Amino acid sequence: MNCVLPFIRSEYPLVLEWLTFVRDFCQPRQHSLYLLPFKGINLDHGSAIPTAKSAFKEVNLIQDMHGVISDWKTEDQWRDARGPNWMFRQAADHFALIRQGPWLFLEPDCWPVTPDAFDLVEAEYDLVARPSGKIFMGTIINQPTMPEIPRRLNGIAVYPENTPFHGHTLCQMQMYNQTGKEVAFDIAGANEVVPKSHDSKLFQHVHFARGGLEPPVFPLDKHLIRPETAFFHRCKDRSLSRMLLSGLKRKGVEADAAGAVEDADRVQPPISRKPLSGGVEDGDMRKRPTCQTGSSAPTAPDFSKLLEEYEQSGGLTPRKRAPRKMKRKKRTLSPEHRAKLIANIAKAREAKSKCQNPPSSPSEETGT
Repeated sequence: MNCVLPFIRSEYPLVLEWLTFVRDFCQPRQHSLYLLPFKGINLDHGSAIPTAKSAFKEVNLIQDMHGVISDWKTEDQWRDARGPNWMFRQAADHFALIRQGPWLFLEPDCWPVTPDAFDLVEAEYDLVARPSGKIFMGTIINQPTMPEIPRRLNGIAVYPENTPFHGHTLCQMQMYNQTGKEVAFDIAGANEVVPKSHDSKLFQHVHFARGGLEPPVFPLDKHLIRPETAFFHRCKDRSLSRMLLSGLKRKGVEADAAGAVEDADRVQPPISRKPLSGGVEDGDMRKRPTCQTGSSAPTAPDFSKLLEEYEQSGGLTPRKRAPRKMKRKKRTLSPEHRAKLIANIAKAREAKSKCQNPPSSPSEETGT
């Protein structure tokens, strides 16, 4: 999918963090990014393009030819949207000319909240929206407290390839009455676009939190994010990206710890190298079985000697174990050592079984 990211000069630090976050959190290698910097911003010597190329399949630039400014950054109820509108119009004209398919219009304060956010949006647009005849896809907003603003598709959405044809009112200039300020493009084109729009739960728009006083701040407002959300708008202070990255690192640490526990469960306990005195086994402190027969019964071989031969033939003891940070060299046994080891172990097992099950009479022992 084609993704468009417009920004002005004051948003450049936020854009750098957005690109870094998307690279580390999402890695959308199957999607293309179109950067739309405000007129006069030179990206040749910064880190924006290299960071974007490390995240997306390809990175392109859309040149802002107009450089229109407005007071959109103020918190007034009626703001002049002339600057953002011109950025949107240039993006719409660009894709109408190059014919590269639908495009996702983003903003630097719109953050993906799931690693597969870009894939989810593309799949829902191709499999749900377009087959149902809906060529726009995003979240449809109602504002009952402001009846003068119509029900509309939020500007962060997926748009068709030829947007100026399918939604020409989005690209037309419309002014507020007696204010001299331009209406935002999503409000201006609401009546035409909403009937052609698929209302997707992948997009979530929260303008204010905590009683409508301030923009959302995380993790304080993390309860606002719906489980099905893929893109959350808006977060101006980068707290959402940092919360998500810290959670990703925490999950990675927990996964590493779980893997270490599983590996530890598969490790066999070391063999006791030093037999204890007094006929006691190391571990459960049970008495060893001793042979009660006469001199005719075979004596058990010296287990310590067998273990010493095993160590000399290539076995490792805890004292000989290599340091953790050094790569242990793999040891191999020669065929002679392996055969000798197998024979000694067989003898030890046979002697132990005879010791645990002594013959009841000399005739049974000799077999006569």
